[in-house]
Amino acid sequence: MHGDGWTKMNADEEDSSGHGHAGTTRVFVSHVSPPPLLGLLLVVPLLLLGLAVAAIAITGGVVAALALPFLFRGAPAGSRRRTDTIELAPDQYSRVDGETRRLPGS
Repeated sequence: MHGDGWTKMNADEEDSSGHGHAGTTRVFVSHVSPPPLLGLLLVVPLLLLGLAVAAIAITGGVVAALALPFLFRGAPAGSRRRTDTIELAPDQYSRVDGETRRLPGS
């Protein structure tokens, strides 16, 4: 083992069973933990992707909240009067007794 934490396994070395591995590829094995900066380099892009998706969702919600009322507003309030209603004069109203279960005048 070298002093830098790497082990070089050569093709002509024998494994624990005593057999050589002629013609195989060299393998370098690290015996040290990865630096914290490497972890940040792997995690930060995922965090930025999550933030980007959240920002797009929030922006879409704001745009929808502002635009949809204008799109579905329909006709102006003045032209929304219903023509199938009956308007009563004040003298046509009658008091309804809470105990009676029938309409007045019947």
